[in-house]
Amino acid sequence: MKQALEEAKGKILRYYHDFINKCLEVHGIDLTTIISDCITAGYESRSGEIIELREKLDQKMRQKIEYVKLYDEAQEKLYKAGIEIRPIRENDHSRNS
Repeated sequence: MKQALEEAKGKILRYYHDFINKCLEVHGIDLTTIISDCITAGYESRSGEIIELREKLDQKMRQKIEYVKLYDEAQEKLYKAGIEIRPIRENDHSRNS
């Protein structure tokens, strides 16, 4: 397993070594441009994934807002009906007695 890990590290180092050399070949020694372009390329290569994750997060937030709205409405109806609202605890067996 240790050998496989070392081989994987070697592959990664060779990949980035080649990548940096290509950047230097294209941009020269301007490290600001290299870093900027690399960040942009990394973002663009994952932009679909980032957009998908953002949409999922937005959907979860909309669901949470809807659940809170329904919870508040239920609490209001229970209050108007004169029913005491108590938090439910996991080990609350007094209700089953």
